[in-house]
Amino acid sequence: MPALILATLFVVRDLGRLFERSIAGRGGVWLRRAAVTILLAVALGFERQSVERFRLLRVAALNMVWADSCQWADRILPSQALVVATEMSGALKFYTGRPIVRYERVEPDKWQTLQTRAAEKGYRWYALLVSQEVEEAQRQLPGRWTKLGTLRQISLWQIEPTP
Repeated sequence: MPALILATLFVVRDLGRLFERSIAGRGGVWLRRAAVTILLAVALGFERQSVERFRLLRVAALNMVWADSCQWADRILPSQALVVATEMSGALKFYTGRPIVRYERVEPDKWQTLQTRAAEKGYRWYALLVSQEVEEAQRQLPGRWTKLGTLRQISLWQIEPTP
């Protein structure tokens, strides 16, 4: 997009020079301004259409669920919490700075070791998951999962280690 914007500006500049050369005097200035105005109106019209088509002004409102759920979980969780997540991992890092464990990267035979080491350091396990991730996460990381709450399609879970 930046290259297209720059190219458009060059075209407008060059068209202005062309009009100056071809039509001398005051009429050339008027024609140049009219051409620039028309091109600007066309460009803005296409941009407005794209903004509406892709709902660009609504994206922030739709994505607030990520920030809201992370801040909600951050208020609930104790300071010594490890948060299991995948889709929420980027938002958790950005909005909370809490330690994150991506469940799809934990090998089944390493899960018990992770639980033991976390308990030694005083950490407890939680999960912040989008609804379609819950079953896979529970299958990947066995334990007793207790649902603490839901904010729209995102749920917060406490995971108690299995002996």
